[in-house]
Amino acid sequence: MKWLLVLVLLIVSKVTYADYHNTIPEISPKDAVIVYFLCRTENAILEVAAADEKSSESTTLLNKHLALSSCVMFSGPTFFRVEEIIYEYVDFQNKNNVVLRVSSSYVQLSGYTISFGKAKKETAI
Repeated sequence: MKWLLVLVLLIVSKVTYADYHNTIPEISPKDAVIVYFLCRTENAILEVAAADEKSSESTTLLNKHLALSSCVMFSGPTFFRVEEIIYEYVDFQNKNNVVLRVSSSYVQLSGYTISFGKAKKETAI
């Protein structure tokens, strides 16, 4: 009986994981997003995004910005509110990403980050 429960949990978790990773979240202003790093300026984040479009060098560039204190890395995921969608692109691994201007009243910060997803298209009435 114990093994049956383990098997069912593994199947359910695999289906949930597959369903989650086959969908592309649509992001719009006022949405809450999880942020792992934040850049102070739009130029810094656009530099990282431009590198991310071409190759895995974006990690090296982000580390450079972290060392220069133009970006900060959080010790864990932090919720921020989307203020504006700056740029939408497909990275070197063919995944949709968006550059966002975000803010948080909880941690009293605002800045720019990159999130997996695409901009939500507004429908006209």
